[in-house]
Parts: sequence; C-alpha cells; structure tokens
Amino acid sequence: MVFGIFKKIFSRKNSKPKFCKNIHQKTLGYRYADVDDFDFISKCIKAGAQEHQFKFMSKEEISKMIETGKNMPNSVLRILKFNDADVGFLYAGYNIMTSDKKRKKILKGYEINLLYIADDYRKRGIAAKAILELEQEFKEFDINELYVRCEKTNSKGAIALFEKLGYTYFGIYDYEKGKLYYNIYKKSLTI
Repeated sequence: MVFGIFKKIFSRKNSKPKFCKNIHQKTLGYRYADVDDFDFISKCIKAGAQEHQFKFMSKEEISKMIETGKNMPNSVLRILKFNDADVGFLYAGYNIMTSDKKRKKILKGYEINLLYIADDYRKRGIAAKAILELEQEFKEFDINELYVRCEKTNSKGAIALFEKLGYTYFGIYDYEKGKLYYNIYKKSLTI
C-alpha cells in the first residue's frame, strides 16, 4: 500500500506542464524533468555551484539524479516554468543523514535537496509556489514533515523564503570538511 501511495505521488504518466496564475497574471508552473533536460539542469547546477549555494555535480551525478527523479517512487525532479520559459528546477526525495554532529540529530524524511531559480526570475514567487505545491502533495499522502538544507553564508534569500513559509531551524550540516556549511530547516505539514 505504501509503495502504491508513493507511486501515485511521483507518477510520471502526465508530464504536461501544470500551470496557475498569480496575482500579476504571470503563468507559473512546472513539468517533470526527463533526459532531454540534462543540459538545462547542468547549467542550473553550475550556476548554483558558482553562487556557492550547493556543491558542483558531475555529469554522472546529474544523470543519476535525472534517472532517480524519473523512476524511483520516492523522488521528484521538476522543471520550473515562468510563462513559457524554463527558469529553474526542484529536486526532492527521501533522505537519511546525521545533522549537527555534536547533538547527533538525525534527519530522516523527505527533503528538498536542490532548488534553483535563474537570477533573472528570482523574487517573482516561483520558488514559493513550487514549494507550496510540493508540500500540498505530500500532505495529501500523510507525509508529515519536510526538510531543506540551505548553505548558511550564500543562501540568505533562500533561508528567508523558507522561514517565511514556516520552516524552523533544525541543525547544521558540515559538508566536505568545512567547505560548505548548511543550515537545516524543518516544517511540519500537519495542521
């Protein structure tokens, strides 16, 4: 039964873009990513890594992410849209890791692993809408909490957005021996 729920959440049968209108009458939406999006996702990852928002990923890691987001019942990879343009992507999935090593907190659950919006399209509500839609889908299938990691020095805008959306500080994750430090935030999806 649980597998059936996950399959339903992350089904790739309908890859048509989903759209909605915001108060400024701009069309926001998403579509599920596939192998044809490799170059676009690679460009986004490179830009995000140059901004020190997340680590650089090799071609092999990006290919694996696309395959995982497409085929596994517990991951989702979406291309975010603004009007007719691809403007970013969102990758979320199930994760288990140790956080805040001194306190030995364990992050075990669904996490927004990567979220990137091209610089020219930021502050238009695209990321907020994508996050809220993902949360709503998770709520419908009794997933009770969602985590996110934000690089604490270079992702101040993302941190502010997640805090505005109700995420609270959970711990810190030190990646690659002090090169990147991530604050971890958590949100309860139950009312």
